[in-house]
Amino acid sequence: NLDDEIAKQGWSDTATLCVVHRIPTQYLSGDRLNDTPVTQTHKDFSMYRTVVQYAVDGGGMGSVIYETPPNLNMTGKKPHFLSFSNKIYLHPENDSLLTFLNYSVSSDYTQAADVKIEFRDEAGTCIGNHSLTVPAMDFSCIRVSDILSFVTSPFVSFTVASVTSALIPLSVVVHRPTGGVSVEHSHPPQEYMMSDWLTINSIKLQAAKSFFERCSC
Repeated sequence: NLDDEIAKQGWSDTATLCVVHRIPTQYLSGDRLNDTPVTQTHKDFSMYRTVVQYAVDGGGMGSVIYETPPNLNMTGKKPHFLSFSNKIYLHPENDSLLTFLNYSVSSDYTQAADVKIEFRDEAGTCIGNHSLTVPAMDFSCIRVSDILSFVTSPFVSFTVASVTSALIPLSVVVHRPTGGVSVEHSHPPQEYMMSDWLTINSIKLQAAKSFFERCSC
């Protein structure tokens, strides 16, 4: 009961958001949490919840919370990546940036990610594409306006794929006059498909390969 736990901590008058973490069972004692800090890694962390925050000097901060998928880019696996965007709003006062994180739950991960992106306007017409490579345990960032020099509509969507690595896609928008920052992440297609994982994974891989091979406008 989260309300009871919040009350025990004395946060009843101040808590407006709770983030519930998956933790190893060894840190549970009956129905209570052990307050011992976790200072080492454990094999039974199946997922990692992460906060990514971007800030503008003298301006605002924006952040997003997401969970690293289980076994992300684990050594010995054959990962792939396919995702779709929330809408991007292009405006002369905004910087719209796409950031792709390429990391792994395996410390010996060394696979760079070859990535292709296709942009479409409100009508679904392909208006541009872009290729990039994201080094292992690193990230790459692109400014959408640098790729789309001319658009007839300010609303743009994208599809992105890689057949060599799984990525975490982040969308960052900075409003320069006010220093405001917005951060969001898009969701992989399996979150919208009601089927077993083997079927979903097969469909996703076929779609990623098809997209990667034909991506051109």
